Amino acid sequence: MRIGDVLYFSPRFPFAKLNLDDPVTLIDALGDRLDSYYIQPAFRCLASEDAFAGGLVCCAAIDFLALACEDKPPADWLNTHIPGFSNIDGIANQFWIRFRHGLMHEGYIKSQGQFPCRLQSCS
Repeated sequence: MRIGDVLYFSPRFPFAKLNLDDPVTLIDALGDRLDSYYIQPAFRCLASEDAFAGGLVCCAAIDFLALACEDKPPADWLNTHIPGFSNIDGIANQFWIRFRHGLMHEGYIKSQGQFPCRLQSCS
């Protein structure tokens, strides 16, 4: 994000001041970026019952985490880190193709997949 002449990695960390050799600050910056640019916008979408947009932002967050933290394909990252995806063989890959690719590339969730309409349905 650019504000004036400054390009930001996250709301609190300009790229120019980001020290890649300081793991504590880098983890803080990654958390700030994830929360500010992905998680909070997804929650706002879901709170206003925009599940389609919120789901797409969540998929973007998974993309970011998979590539930034482990350089893994997102479906592999889901399978490794999210228990609900590791319980059924192939479900992470099916989700990624049907939900992420469907939403991003074709504007719908393939195979008649759906997101819940209300935030309370997600709990």
